[in-house]
Amino acid sequence: MIRYTHCCSRIEMYFNPRRTFDTGNLCLLQVSRSPILTDFHLLEGADPFIDNYSSYPGAAVRVWDSMSRSQLQSNGRFLAEAGEMPLRTRASRVEALTNHSNWGNWGYPTPVVSATSSFNDAAIRARRQSSKNRGRVYLTVINPRARLRAGLPLLNAKDEMTTYGVPDPYMGGYGYYEHELLCPWVITEAEIVGTRPWDEISDHYDQWVQRVEGIVSLHEAMNLALHRTADT
Repeated sequence: MIRYTHCCSRIEMYFNPRRTFDTGNLCLLQVSRSPILTDFHLLEGADPFIDNYSSYPGAAVRVWDSMSRSQLQSNGRFLAEAGEMPLRTRASRVEALTNHSNWGNWGYPTPVVSATSSFNDAAIRARRQSSKNRGRVYLTVINPRARLRAGLPLLNAKDEMTTYGVPDPYMGGYGYYEHELLCPWVITEAEIVGTRPWDEISDHYDQWVQRVEGIVSLHEAMNLALHRTADT
């Protein structure tokens, strides 16, 4: 059972400056674990997904727009387009990684939602997507440690691709995937710190990043406290 989320006025006010919230409002949410996650580590043979990513980032960012396959839902989650696809076998994982790594391949939905551990990469993606006239671009900040604390897998794209022998479709030595994080099936609301439109922060992005790092630390402290409370 995953038992926690947050609703903090300081965090919400920063990411939604035009809205007002009750001060100090904390809430506890219970979310049932998907049966798929129960046997996530079961795989034909002894070759599980890498789950010892040694330096989990303090924050991750998902850049998305109206054309993104996974968008922020009204319930506060991102859902993978192929959310029911199991990843229990080597073949299924190779297929998912192959399809997801080819960004021009829109014909095959995948069971993962991607983000980046690099704020610099996030800015590059946001600028590129803004130039495509696909509507407003958004940056959603994620707390990876909250995801891991919930027992949800977090994968480094480069590590997974090299482990499973999936070639870099752009022949760039996996450079595009160095900081890419893969979240199988869902990003839950308990992991999400907040969302801001790119056009509201692009002119002062570096300052925004500095402030966000502090907000993520606050989110982490709250998430950890709620997790400990739920386990007592």
